[in-house]
Amino acid sequence: MKSIRCPGCGSAFPLQSVAQFQQFACSVCGEVVIVPSVVERPNAPAGPLPIQESGPPKAFRSQPDPTPAARPPAQAPAQPPPRTPAASRPATRGASSRPPPARERGGRGQASRGGRDRGRDGGSRGGRRSDGRSGRRERKSKPNAVLGGIVGVIAFVGTGMFFRAMRSNDSSDTARGRDRPAAIDPGRTSQQMGDPNQDPAVWRALPEVERTALRLKWLNDVDRENSAQLEWLAGFFGQRGETEAREKVLGWVLDQHPNAAWAHEDRGDLNASKRIDLLAEECPIADEVQTAPVLRLERLREEHGPSKGPWWVAGEIRAEVEELEKQIRADEIRLAHPFEYAVARWAAYQRTIEVMREYPAIHAGSPPYVIFVQVGTSPGQSIDAIDAAETERAQRILDENVLLFDSFYTGFHDALGGHLTLTRHTRESTTVESILKVNVFSREADYDRYNDLSLPYISWLDGVRAYYYADEPRFVFTHDGEGRKGADTYRSQCHQAVHQLVHAYTKELTSKALGRTIPWADCNHRPLWSTQGFAQFFSSFRLDGDRYVWMQPDLDDLERLWIMDQALPKLRWAPWSLEEILSLDRGGDLSTAGAKRGPRIPVGSKPSQELLAKRELVVNVMANDYYARTWSLVYYLWNAKKNGVPEWRDRYLRYLKDEFVVRYVKNEKTGASEPYTPHEKELRIALGLQSPAAFREFEADWQAWTQRLIETHKKPGWTAKRARLFRILGLGTPR
Repeated sequence: MKSIRCPGCGSAFPLQSVAQFQQFACSVCGEVVIVPSVVERPNAPAGPLPIQESGPPKAFRSQPDPTPAARPPAQAPAQPPPRTPAASRPATRGASSRPPPARERGGRGQASRGGRDRGRDGGSRGGRRSDGRSGRRERKSKPNAVLGGIVGVIAFVGTGMFFRAMRSNDSSDTARGRDRPAAIDPGRTSQQMGDPNQDPAVWRALPEVERTALRLKWLNDVDRENSAQLEWLAGFFGQRGETEAREKVLGWVLDQHPNAAWAHEDRGDLNASKRIDLLAEECPIADEVQTAPVLRLERLREEHGPSKGPWWVAGEIRAEVEELEKQIRADEIRLAHPFEYAVARWAAYQRTIEVMREYPAIHAGSPPYVIFVQVGTSPGQSIDAIDAAETERAQRILDENVLLFDSFYTGFHDALGGHLTLTRHTRESTTVESILKVNVFSREADYDRYNDLSLPYISWLDGVRAYYYADEPRFVFTHDGEGRKGADTYRSQCHQAVHQLVHAYTKELTSKALGRTIPWADCNHRPLWSTQGFAQFFSSFRLDGDRYVWMQPDLDDLERLWIMDQALPKLRWAPWSLEEILSLDRGGDLSTAGAKRGPRIPVGSKPSQELLAKRELVVNVMANDYYARTWSLVYYLWNAKKNGVPEWRDRYLRYLKDEFVVRYVKNEKTGASEPYTPHEKELRIALGLQSPAAFREFEADWQAWTQRLIETHKKPGWTAKRARLFRILGLGTPR
């Protein structure tokens, strides 16, 4: 007997090659072949060899596909999960002990014939080593037809497997191998080496052509619907450095089970959902204020993540997620600073305000300010999609306003901070409560729309360049003015910035003096002349190169006074007296007092539209004249000199300082404590003008001083504006 045949497929095996075994598994069909006991087995162990599977057991293919679970971080298992073989198959099969069949002419066991027989083997085809490391006596065999048959089988099988692998994306039964056997056995590669399916080092030492043949057969014969097989095969390829094959297997798993954690982890994917949850826990401030990287990460998840379940990322998306994580963690460290937190907190709030939330905005923190610029674009458009020219324009507006407000705040403290004992807030002392907010709309239309929707009950906002809203959120609102410079653009913003600053310092100084925090509403206690006159006085500036010089003569107000001094006598409207100027508390008082100069409405009658229009004209004209005269009064108190020394400045500063601390008085009707508004009496006491004669002398001197100031700064262009106003008022052509 020179050979022994497999009872399953008829493959022939030389007795010389199998003499050391009691039994072995056929490398073609997987059947157990019993070696007759009469055959001499030199150096063979007393009992059967232990079974060492290098691939999934034959019965593994029919195993139902379990739901994939997260795999522990250990290496791929040495063998797949065991399963009891079919009763018709002996349980002692072992892939590692299979010798190669002899290649005989006309034999039924030729490995290149038919897909059904080719893949039924459940393990590797490795045989006895020839290098002596097996511990058995080396046996010499002739490199005859047996070895030639093996090489031929491998080459033919490798080629067949290659083309089957090319069809692996086809999900049909034919493409995936309907008759593919349950076991996987890519075959023994060389009789001169160890088993590459058992030893990764042997695999890596094989020539590329042999590795390719083995790799393709494994890929072709694996059951792609069996997650456990795929998991095992991924680990198998990973141990052998077969990265591309491993990636392919992992891809098959994820096609069926997109949330298979072990496959994502083996592939090196990042569980972005878990990372985001961890970031929210470890970076609570950045998450609270919704910094730009946090918002970008949310958008990224909305665009690329699943509606439910974990979000696994790889490639460019993973790189972006990891970069955003770095930025968020850096933001968390930065936001630990009170000023940075204040800026971010108000930036988050600004994105919730009606109209503002519809347009992207850029902002900058410049202590004690945070300044926002609304980018001009379509509502709801992302800032990333905006035309570069528009974003550059918004950045230009932001840079200009940062410079303006920095100069304003510095100038205010240089001129008045020491006199009024005001704290110059820096990055270290500015908090969420004390930070000053400015919102600049880049387009006037958006500014008007915001006013119409947010403050429809304030009629005087029509045509107003800027305003300070003293209730929360206490923003200065303005718009760019389409590039107009000088007083026409920036003086209105600075006028409102004075209101904002005075309001903030009144709360700060009063709360400190009383030892308790007072409401913001109580800080609006000043009389109208002081509120408007002081704001107009300080905000008048001139530019010396790029440097702002504050508290300058207001040429617009001087022009207005020059025109009104000529128009009022012709209109027979009473000019504002100093006593009347000092008596008004609020804007409503101004409208009432101004309307007294116009036509009266008979009691019980319904006024005509024409009559109402005339009264409105009177109110507007007299209001503008009032503001101009309050500016001139404060300018006089600051600059009028006697013997070369400011005559009223120190006394005015004492009065102004007292205004920064709110006094509370008891309301006689309600018994409640209310903030007290200073009146004429307080100013007269501060200036030493208690007597009527002294008060009249002061008023006359102020008016004469103002006339001299007008003559000093009179411009040729004023006459054209006077002519227009005279026509509006029906006064004809002025002389």
